[in-house]
Amino acid sequence: MSAFSMLQLFLRLGSLALLLGLTPACSAESAEFEGREIFVIGDSISTGYGALGHGPNCEATPETNAPDRTYAVLLAKQLKAKLIVDAVGGRGLVHNVEGQNAPTVRAKLIDDPQIRAGPYSHLDPALVIVHIGTNDHYQNDPGPEFETAYETLLEVIAGAYPDARILSLFGPALYGEDAARATGSIHRAIDAATRKTHRDIQFLHLSYDDDPVTAIGCQWHPGTSTHEKMAKAIAVMLAETARP
Repeated sequence: MSAFSMLQLFLRLGSLALLLGLTPACSAESAEFEGREIFVIGDSISTGYGALGHGPNCEATPETNAPDRTYAVLLAKQLKAKLIVDAVGGRGLVHNVEGQNAPTVRAKLIDDPQIRAGPYSHLDPALVIVHIGTNDHYQNDPGPEFETAYETLLEVIAGAYPDARILSLFGPALYGEDAARATGSIHRAIDAATRKTHRDIQFLHLSYDDDPVTAIGCQWHPGTSTHEKMAKAIAVMLAETARP
């Protein structure tokens, strides 16, 4: 990752829920996903918050948000899939960024079992993407509570969606000690969940390229060019590990 100074990261945005039927945009292999669902669990990065801004220090506004140009939307188009996004700005797994009153992911999707018995229990996704952890670890150490909850979330997903591929994402907003602490916890959670569920859980760490000024939108969120690179990176990983 480039050495650049993170001045501020405020992930504050209302919830965004999308259900989109999307058409193909690229030539990547999509047979495994075509016509099926991709379910994304995320925060403001997954909503396109600030993606149209020229960051990193601009203040995000409704005019700089790009919910139709996120990595998730682009990936779904490429794979000819339907997209369901449960993403709330400022939300963490166990710790929200300061000032955010939305329920944590644990409160919404584990303690209140919306995956096992609620509105998401009817889904039959081909892919579940877990893109959580930035707000938990931004200038904060959530301790073992985060790792335990992450493992539990993966186990809940594995039990609810036995046919889905599971992909854990992290980044690109954090770097340094915050990112190292987060990815260490996520790796341990993935290892533990894999042992218990016997599922293949993939991991991808996303980071900004060597020219972060053009890659970053407002408030250190990924810009549209970075969202495009994120979608391509995910598509490549999925293609390289395609099921027979």
